Amino acid sequence: MSAFPELAAAAGPGRLEPFLQPVARLSDGALVGFEALARWRRDDGVVEGAASFFPKGPWTDENAEVGRAVGAAAIETFAAWSRPRSAHLSINIIGRDLHDGAARKLADLAQARGVGPGELVMELTEHHALPDLSAAAAELGALRDRGVRIALDDFGTGHSSLTWLAQLPIDALKLDQSFVSRVAEPGVEAVVIASVLSLARALGLDVVAEGLETEAQRAALLARGCAYGQGRLFAMPLPAAEAFALFEQRAATI
Repeated sequence: MSAFPELAAAAGPGRLEPFLQPVARLSDGALVGFEALARWRRDDGVVEGAASFFPKGPWTDENAEVGRAVGAAAIETFAAWSRPRSAHLSINIIGRDLHDGAARKLADLAQARGVGPGELVMELTEHHALPDLSAAAAELGALRDRGVRIALDDFGTGHSSLTWLAQLPIDALKLDQSFVSRVAEPGVEAVVIASVLSLARALGLDVVAEGLETEAQRAALLARGCAYGQGRLFAMPLPAAEAFALFEQRAATI
């Protein structure tokens, strides 16, 4: 039984489900985990991305509820998988999830379903405001105390990256695709990524590069010290069963 029974109502006539995009170790391509992404499976079988059902502009309460429901469904699916080795599941949260207790509710679900410490990652995007950074820091700290890892998503594309990094308890950064796409080319993007990776090393943070498409990008990121990535170079977002099967073929052994 899902912790968010309103999923069916939020999904309307179609069916929302979490697709999982594998996260890989750049050095050898071994898979280490997944990010859950909302997908709409229409009655005719066509699968559409989030842009087709999340309207542009400020998020509404309905947007937030659908996002939480998909996160809960991903946790349920991940927990039911007999993992051959350690893996993590990343779900996306926004500022209001910290304010109204929804993030804690998702952590409660993960704990109840046997998802172990370090296996759940919550990705917080800076595209949604955090009006009270002190309160957000306290909520994130409480989640970390329970074994949830915290990642800052789309790092570098919002207006407050360094402020959030300085004031919030963060374990990892997600490098936005807009930078990653040009990392193998000389220019500003490559310099920014090198600076971010240097900062992450100094702070002891993991870095995941998003939107990897080419071997040249992977080589450039590896040369700069980035350890993890996700994108079509490794795998597109997949239905859970397919993602788990791929993991079992290419799981990291260390």
